[in-house]
Amino acid sequence: MLAQSLPWIIVSMFLAGLVSQWLEPELVARWLGREAGIVGIVFGAALGMLGTGSRFAVYPLAVSLLAADASPGAVVAFTTSWQLTSLARLPAEFPFFGIPFTLARFVISLLISVAGGVLFEWLWKAWSHFQ
Repeated sequence: MLAQSLPWIIVSMFLAGLVSQWLEPELVARWLGREAGIVGIVFGAALGMLGTGSRFAVYPLAVSLLAADASPGAVVAFTTSWQLTSLARLPAEFPFFGIPFTLARFVISLLISVAGGVLFEWLWKAWSHFQ
């Protein structure tokens, strides 16, 4: 499995490095930073919906977002949404599950991503106070 995954991991790290060079920290902080609050978490989940690559691609990208001052909650919403939702997968799901089931699963998965981001942000703040 590692031999099959290694090329994706290498490409993902390369792309994450490129993305980290393109990201403007001020822009990331404004849209995904702590000051953005719940809007940043929702925006992180929305960005995750756009993910179409390998599951390995999300982690280097998430680290790049953290390095550019995205809030931990927004990054958790981003990674969770990447795993649970994908706009590119919707057309493939429709024939198997039907439109109502697919859309319900999609909406619930998106809500779970946002809830996970909110919960993680709260836990991260609480945990940070103990250090």
